[in-house]
Amino acid sequence: MADSVQTENLEDRSSVDIDTVMTTNILIPEFDRNDPELWFAQLEHYFIRRNIKSEGVRYRDLCSLLPPSVAKEVRDLILNPLTPQPYTILRREVMNRLSLSDGQRIQRLFQGETLGDKSPSQFLRHLQALVGDNTVGEVVLRQGWIQAPPCYVQHCLDAQDPDTSLSHLARIADRIMERGPPTASSMIRHTEKEASANDPVISQLIASVKSLTESISKLQMGHKDRSMSPQRPRFVSQNRLQRSKQSGQFCWYHWKFGVQSTKCSQPCTWPKQTLKNMEKQITPLQVTTTDAGCLNSRLFYVRDKNSGLNFLVDTGAALSIIPKNKTELGRETSSVTLQAANKTKIATFGQKTMTLDLGFRRQFP
Repeated sequence: MADSVQTENLEDRSSVDIDTVMTTNILIPEFDRNDPELWFAQLEHYFIRRNIKSEGVRYRDLCSLLPPSVAKEVRDLILNPLTPQPYTILRREVMNRLSLSDGQRIQRLFQGETLGDKSPSQFLRHLQALVGDNTVGEVVLRQGWIQAPPCYVQHCLDAQDPDTSLSHLARIADRIMERGPPTASSMIRHTEKEASANDPVISQLIASVKSLTESISKLQMGHKDRSMSPQRPRFVSQNRLQRSKQSGQFCWYHWKFGVQSTKCSQPCTWPKQTLKNMEKQITPLQVTTTDAGCLNSRLFYVRDKNSGLNFLVDTGAALSIIPKNKTELGRETSSVTLQAANKTKIATFGQKTMTLDLGFRRQFP
């Protein structure tokens, strides 16, 4: 019995509720998801024109006009309509579920909206529609709108009275944009006027630059004359003469290399004890032979105090071979293979960085 009553409410087809003039064909615009409030206002005019007052008929028409994406948002109300006002409830829920919140409206006002091909007055009305009934002040709305027009329009609007209403500013902006941006000829004329006004300043700058150029030229000529004149004897300090005299007592090798010198030529007053200490670092002569056993060369070695290894002196070699110790027995061979004088291949196990102590005043990395 309840189902029959509900069906009767939805099927209400009295001649009073349904327009008797069926010849008028009125097109209903497609549902606008961005502005559902405006779309429902248009739908109300359609119902009034057709004299449709029944909640059931309006409900069925609304269900047939909603696009699938919107119908999914109110699926529960379409499958289970609420009586006795199914259309009013469905209309309210569609607007509640699709309309932007106050925070979203303000955020969209300042972030996602641009002037595009709209006129300034059209863009203002668009922003006012986005705000809706929100209590956003005119100052906030003005800030969002005045940043949209081109720069030359903004400059003109900034010159207006601060108390000018937004609607009046929009009409002024429309007239400015109708005239278009400043042309190149007008910009040239404006530049020429500015240039003529700045002529005295430019002339003064040119004169100053010319005066500075002449002064620099005179200074350069004076410096050139002094360089060409005979040089005067320069004053030499006593300490400098003493250092020069002391350095003249050493041979060239000790004067150049000091304690690192390995040679000495007479006369030289370099302490002999230093030479003896250096000779202690050099091991007795070593002899290397080829696989044939013949004498090949005589080479000097120096011993590293840290590792106890001997290193050849002044061989010109690009690398040194260091024996592998016990801790490195498990290492894999590298891709670099060396060859001895008898063509025997020598496997390598990578590179090694050492700090050598050869008995001098510093260590050698």
